[in-house]
Amino acid sequence: MKVGDLVKFKKKSVIFFPEQVPSPSACGVIVNINEDHRQTTVDVLTEVGSLYTKIWTAHLEVINETS
Repeated sequence: MKVGDLVKFKKKSVIFFPEQVPSPSACGVIVNINEDHRQTTVDVLTEVGSLYTKIWTAHLEVINETS
C-alpha cells in the first residue's frame, strides 16, 4: 500500500469497528501512511469527504494501485 492507492474497507472491519467504517462498500484514497509503530496505519479520505485516521492496513483492500 502507498499514498494515492484506492482502497475499500474489508467486511470484517465493519463488524469489529462499525464506528470507524462509513459503510461496507466505502472506498477511499490513502492520504498518509504511518509506519512508526508495530502496526502500520493509514489515513483514508473517503468518497464522501470523510477522513478516517489510524486505520490498520489489515482492514483495507487495495482496489487500484497508483503507479
